[in-house]
Amino acid sequence: MIRLKHLPLDSISVSSPYGKRSITVNNRYYWWHNGTDFKAPLNSPVYAVADGRVAAARYDDSYGYYAALDHGKFGTLYAHLSRLNVAENDYIRAGQIIAYTGSTGDSTGPHLHFEIRLSPYENFWDRVHCDSSVFMNTVDPMIFIEDFLDRESDLSLGEAIAIVQSEAGLEDKTMEYMARHYRYGEDLVKKLAKAIK
Repeated sequence: MIRLKHLPLDSISVSSPYGKRSITVNNRYYWWHNGTDFKAPLNSPVYAVADGRVAAARYDDSYGYYAALDHGKFGTLYAHLSRLNVAENDYIRAGQIIAYTGSTGDSTGPHLHFEIRLSPYENFWDRVHCDSSVFMNTVDPMIFIEDFLDRESDLSLGEAIAIVQSEAGLEDKTMEYMARHYRYGEDLVKKLAKAIK
């Protein structure tokens, strides 16, 4: 099973789930959603969910500006972006900002369209034979996001601070500032502790 190492956005709020739907955007009818749409203000940072290589970073009429990342056994796709922060063949780390949310391509407003495809990148674009708008290897991203969130909630802040402080050798004042006064500090310390574990 694949495990995400980071969330694609700072906040996860679904606006359109994976699977069957009925929507028309820019005179195109879509009956199937290959990914999940997350609410996000314009130009919110978009993060890589795992280490990998940027296999595609370009514009498409449907996806708008998008990035597709090759993580080996699986791939991820981030679409409708306002701008890209990476180029093709860049090697990226989990948690690295790869782009910013937008409303490019077939989009009704700012959000992040996020896909997970369970295949090596050679098969990333394989389509269902009876309907070319459906990609064969997509899965519901929320399965993996919920697993990540469950793992994140396992550690208390105190446990996370102890792990990070022990590994990094940081002073008490530094840890106190990071965890309690830095914006998103608690989440950052917990994510660092999970990565170290």
